[in-house]
Amino acid sequence: MDDFEPWDSAIRSRMNRTNGFEGCINQEQCGHHGFYSQEYSKEGLCDECECRQFPDRFVACPFCRDHMRKLSYAELSTCYSLCYHSLGNYIAERFQMVSINGLKGSSWCVSDYLKSTQTSISRKFMKGLKGPRKTNKGVMIYRGVHHLDNSIIRHIWSTDLQPEESDLRYAVDSPDNGFIGYICIKYKLFGPETGEETSYQITNDDITFDEYL
Repeated sequence: MDDFEPWDSAIRSRMNRTNGFEGCINQEQCGHHGFYSQEYSKEGLCDECECRQFPDRFVACPFCRDHMRKLSYAELSTCYSLCYHSLGNYIAERFQMVSINGLKGSSWCVSDYLKSTQTSISRKFMKGLKGPRKTNKGVMIYRGVHHLDNSIIRHIWSTDLQPEESDLRYAVDSPDNGFIGYICIKYKLFGPETGEETSYQITNDDITFDEYL
């Protein structure tokens, strides 16, 4: 019975066009009809339309570079479990971090550090970033762009880290551990500004996205 109540409420909301199903006020152009519990801007716009009309309200996740709403004037948003959690697990594994905290291991410490630190790192979001490439969120380290010609730039995300031997097997017991900050800087985990040109050579395992200017 408990499982049925939210489902029933969602169906009734859809029929009544309430609780998120009101749809974007710009629906004729964007075609967005809403979903259960979706929130809209004070103008009645969905996130995509609000981002186009009011870009100053959004910043980029430093990892996937998708647009994220600012939490406040001074505090930036995060991708939460989509990016920082995946990266936290991956970094702890690649650097063979040693966990000395029985309840919260090294991967949690890295994830929590990324989450708290990226709220102070401002990056530009990619205005053309939507559709299938969003499904690639996870282990994504932004490397910059290659200019293909005057109208196309190719954004690059690396999915691989090659730690030096001297950086392996450190004990990490809290998000405040200085080693986490050290590797974020050394291996440039937060990446350059969106759109910055790079000499990085693309591999078969990397993720790319072509933006038309």
